Amino acid sequence: MSNAPVGPPEPSTPPRSREAAAPPRPTEPSSGPVDDRVWRLRRRDDGEELARLVVTGGDMPWLHARVEALPGLAEFEPLFAEQERALEAEDWEADDACYQRIRAALTLTFPDGRPVPEFLLHLHGDGTAGWRWHHEPFPEPDR
Repeated sequence: MSNAPVGPPEPSTPPRSREAAAPPRPTEPSSGPVDDRVWRLRRRDDGEELARLVVTGGDMPWLHARVEALPGLAEFEPLFAEQERALEAEDWEADDACYQRIRAALTLTFPDGRPVPEFLLHLHGDGTAGWRWHHEPFPEPDR
């Protein structure tokens, strides 16, 4: 096992458009080394841990994980299912609305416990997740 320092990977850049926001979903297990770092999904208002995202690989700038759901996550499963349907339908307005609701309700922490300033997370119905993150909040879109 390597003694190299373990920390978050380099940040990704914000997506240029919502169309570019969907993570690629690998159809086969990663052939590279498995990264077992655990990121944590928490409820924003009380900090309750809702899920552990165990990194299984990545496709820059996306990370992929196996989701270890905790009881509180069930409350948010319909929201993530709605987001997935919006992406499949290429309904970017609905996807953006889901993203806003996810970001308002949830936080993500790096494996070392620090909060992730900005992230775009997709929890899939098959127990996997894909997300990208950034070291500072994404700029607000011009309206």
